[in-house]
Amino acid sequence: MKLKTMIMKFYKLVFLLLFCGLMSNVNLWALNVWGSSEDSIHSVVEKMPRLKGAKNNLSAFFLKEIAYPTDARLQAIEGDVWVNFVVTADGTITNVVIHKSVNPLLDAAVKAYVEQSGPWKPGTLNKQEVNTQMSVPVQFRLSESDRRLANQLKTFNMLEERPLFVIDNVIIEDYAVIHDYNVESVRVIKGKKALDLYGERAKNGVVVVKSKKGTPPIR
Repeated sequence: MKLKTMIMKFYKLVFLLLFCGLMSNVNLWALNVWGSSEDSIHSVVEKMPRLKGAKNNLSAFFLKEIAYPTDARLQAIEGDVWVNFVVTADGTITNVVIHKSVNPLLDAAVKAYVEQSGPWKPGTLNKQEVNTQMSVPVQFRLSESDRRLANQLKTFNMLEERPLFVIDNVIIEDYAVIHDYNVESVRVIKGKKALDLYGERAKNGVVVVKSKKGTPPIR
């Protein structure tokens, strides 16, 4: 009987030790969960983050604000770039990642813009400002005149180095957009003739655009 009592006490002691260890682990897990709540990132919130001026269409706003990279236009690169990022509880931007890539030129333009964007109004959950995961598509689309020009440059092997642009006899230092309906003609000049007409700046060739109405191009 004495031996049986000793065995029962032994098992109780072992159970008590195991129970205390389990409760210690549970408490530690709980502390980790609650302690990291401020760092939690939510993909579903009651109110999504807002960017000043963007209203409810971030995709359209991003596209309006991000300059279409000139070299991407000249190479007829277009498509939808998906960018993921976190708007923190204090309205700053972190964890900017290109989730769906189209081309390094477009990807870099989107990433740089998002990293510098703001001020943001944070998202809210249970009336508290929280870190919110965002995913936004930016739809880069070329006009028909952009595509035609890119095809012309490809035909003349002028995609490697940026040519000089001349619109209505005005030299444009960078790429300029002109509406399709206002384009009367586009021609490409290379070699000695280009140099004779426009000097050293024309070493990579010249794209000469003549408009129908003489309205200024859209930069």
